[in-house]
Amino acid sequence: MAASARRHHAIGFGCDISHAADLVYSDGIDLRDGSNIARIGVSCRICERLECHQRAFPPYDASITVDPHRRAILPYRIDGISQRS
Repeated sequence: MAASARRHHAIGFGCDISHAADLVYSDGIDLRDGSNIARIGVSCRICERLECHQRAFPPYDASITVDPHRRAILPYRIDGISQRS
């Protein structure tokens, strides 16, 4: 049996970066370092992160293909749109 990908779950608490320094959760984080910023979308249907392993729904402007013989980050392939960001 092939090993399955380990899933991680988190609760996202987000705000505009201009307010981040005012929150205790940003203590010890270099807010000037862009690699510390997690892009969190408002909704899976409009999110630009096509390879997000937490995606619950496909983008509104795409069709999907389900292949029962393929395993990837998503349980379906997103068709009909070019790779975003």
